[in-house]
Amino acid sequence: MAYTGVESSNIIIGSPGIIGDSHQIRIGVQGTAAGQQDLCTIAGIYGNSPSGTAQIVYVDTDGTMSSAVSGLTTLNTPTLIRRLCGACDG
Repeated sequence: MAYTGVESSNIIIGSPGIIGDSHQIRIGVQGTAAGQQDLCTIAGIYGNSPSGTAQIVYVDTDGTMSSAVSGLTTLNTPTLIRRLCGACDG
């Protein structure tokens, strides 16, 4: 562990942690070398609908996940298709 003692309320699995972290969940170490992970599989997510407001999940290049409330759930199908196609056009 890389901890100094000021960290708190973390869940750390297969990761050395980061000095100063608090209220974090860290699973694994990103990479392809020995002791590192480059794939994540979580059962029970695919094919299930959220019971609350749908959100889009983003993952940055460091593997950090975040979410934002999706406005797509309130759009009708033709509008959704136009927005998606427009996003593809750049």
